Amino acid sequence: ATTVMELYEIRAWETITESDDCGCDVRFPSWDASDTEYQQSFAGLSQAEHSALRRELIERRKQLESTVREICEAQGNW
Repeated sequence: ATTVMELYEIRAWETITESDDCGCDVRFPSWDASDTEYQQSFAGLSQAEHSALRRELIERRKQLESTVREICEAQGNW
């Protein structure tokens, strides 16, 4: 579940940085795409592989955070 949550947030944040839009529909999209990505690419990973993936996802989120915060604060959606 935590991996899907990380994917969800990162994919939304990537869309925010690409579109320069932090509207609610962009910041909080449907879970379907993240769930599908998880099921197709990550569901069969071992616990160790999941841990490594989560570390990568957390690092990616950290890379995006300042840009996303800036965009979203400017639009009153942080």
